[in-house]
Amino acid sequence: MRKALTLVLFLAVLVAAGCGPEEKDPSSGATPPGNGPSTTAPSNAGPSSEAPPTAGPAGGGGSLELAKKYAPLVRMGQGEKNLPIDAVFFIKSSELRWNRDDRCDDTLVDRTPTPEKLADPNAYRAQKTVDGECDQREGREYNTTERTRPFANKETLGKEGYFLDSLNFLHEAGKVTGENAAPAYVEYVEGTEANQGKTAYIYWFFYPYNTWTNPTPGAKGKGGNHEGDWERITVVVGASGKPEGVVFSQHDTKCRMDFAKVAGKDGHPVAYSATGTHGSYPIGDARYKIESLPPALKALGMLEDRTSSRGQTWQTWLDLKEVQREPWWGYAGGWGEVGGPIGAGDLDKHQTGPEGPNPIKHTEQMAKEAFTTDTCPEPVSRDVPQDDKQAVIKRVEYYLHALGRKDPSACSIAAPKFRPLCLFAFEMSKDDTSEQESKVLRTIKIDPDRVRKVSDKRYEFPPSSLLGKTSMDGALVMIKLKKQWYLTDEKGAR
Repeated sequence: MRKALTLVLFLAVLVAAGCGPEEKDPSSGATPPGNGPSTTAPSNAGPSSEAPPTAGPAGGGGSLELAKKYAPLVRMGQGEKNLPIDAVFFIKSSELRWNRDDRCDDTLVDRTPTPEKLADPNAYRAQKTVDGECDQREGREYNTTERTRPFANKETLGKEGYFLDSLNFLHEAGKVTGENAAPAYVEYVEGTEANQGKTAYIYWFFYPYNTWTNPTPGAKGKGGNHEGDWERITVVVGASGKPEGVVFSQHDTKCRMDFAKVAGKDGHPVAYSATGTHGSYPIGDARYKIESLPPALKALGMLEDRTSSRGQTWQTWLDLKEVQREPWWGYAGGWGEVGGPIGAGDLDKHQTGPEGPNPIKHTEQMAKEAFTTDTCPEPVSRDVPQDDKQAVIKRVEYYLHALGRKDPSACSIAAPKFRPLCLFAFEMSKDDTSEQESKVLRTIKIDPDRVRKVSDKRYEFPPSSLLGKTSMDGALVMIKLKKQWYLTDEKGAR
């Protein structure tokens, strides 16, 4: 029986198979404002006479002066089309709708919502649809300050809820420099228990569109593309007023870096926004796995975040607003239209405009997230200049570390044609690796002096090149395809 470490590779070469992402028109699936049947949901004549949530202090113990001092410089992805935009402008260019069951049309709640009305618990009312009866309602009424983003309240509302449906021209209307450049927003969260005395400065960025395509069969090019996209990074400031760490946010993953390691010469931390998806990372010119993907999609290596040091720069401190003072603070519905079913896990949820910053999220989520100590993952690869030997060693180490974690993303290093079968082989062999060997693989290094260069496009890694005891009984072969290194069989098949 072959050793578990190399079974993945040998089975992968038995069949040449491949798949790739289909093209998607970013505007497909959008519902132009006013199209289709709609009715106005019950509502009061106007906003409540009570003071809106923004009338008081920003709260959280933060200082706008310090917030500007430690606000990030965001480096946009190279060629990024969906740049940040003012959240108020987005609201004023949108309709407020209530998403109903898949078989029923949306309800138009307000053709011209205002930020103030969205934050007013007495401005709007809507009820859930009776199952199978599109014109019937049941249960209590919901307002826009409750957690009512479609998919966010599955136990009571399921796919139903409030969302903003914007004009599609906004998708590429954002700016980060010059006149009408987008503002950034800051939220303050006070630390408790072990973080007592510290303050988290959460910097929010609003993008009008997120570009991300699902390649799975049957998805027909649809996927995580969605209208509206809230992203963030957090700077943790100690009781002395000195910054301690920066928490980067990538989709459903959060990780922390020491402030000194990501601070620029001017004292502002630098965050790299992934092209299309806008996930925030500490390293530019790099490729990152999207950790929250279903394992099979992650392993295919087709949905990765890419950062760049050559995109536009956004000095967020030039126009920084305290989010708890914004007129829409309190709105807890969706920011962007709702995606349709795509038959791949819960990706229809990720195809829907997100929930933005709001008081509920502040209390239930941000206090914990802002002070995370989880470390940031290493990128799959970096585009910074390095010689081929360094690049190929880094790829092999990534492969071995993923095997040690029993992570199917190891197959992203396999030559593209063999990835699907690699995944199959991985599932067959992963349990054959002992826990001791897995522990070795998770941190194993390569001895550069024992790596064999066969040609400019081929390197071989004999078992002796691995600086740790493993069961590998054959050489790992790496070949170069389109400026990237991939694992293949001994014959160098592509």
